[in-house]
Amino acid sequence: MSEARAIGESMGDDSVALDDDDNDTDLEDDDDEVERPERSASRAPALRVEGEEEEEELSPEAEARLVAIKRAAARIRRVKKAAVDVSRTYRLGQRVFDPAAQSFGRVVFAAEGYVRLELSDGSESAHGKPPLEDRRAFVSANFERMDNKTMADILDISVHTMRRLCHEYGLKRHGKSKASA
Repeated sequence: MSEARAIGESMGDDSVALDDDDNDTDLEDDDDEVERPERSASRAPALRVEGEEEEEELSPEAEARLVAIKRAAARIRRVKKAAVDVSRTYRLGQRVFDPAAQSFGRVVFAAEGYVRLELSDGSESAHGKPPLEDRRAFVSANFERMDNKTMADILDISVHTMRRLCHEYGLKRHGKSKASA
């Protein structure tokens, strides 16, 4: 075969290809090409069969790490499917995935329709409407540093209901009294 054909250059009718052995044209040699078998359309693509894979041998340490990584990945896949759901009840300390924060957390407080989590980064996340017992703890803890409107917005209640709760819990605001004119 000529250099030009090996490289893939096109040759015209009047072009001549030079071989190392002879200086004649290769135009007449086109009839002697090797016939290739036709591909049948009924062939199925090769399937990968388990057990026939050639696996590279791993060191014992690498093998142990690979097993640990596979177990952790399976555990994460399983827990992500069971993201926090306020309709379920959780036990304290249970590990739950919080999709809003894209993080895992442990249940700190759980009641019907409400779950509070302590996330792995140290922050807290709450889902659902807090029950009355948790509202009391929240209001008592934040009464001095928040006003009624802010606490009402967080608890998703009206300001009037917030004032009523503060009165029920015995919490009174001692602000500056208005000067009479």
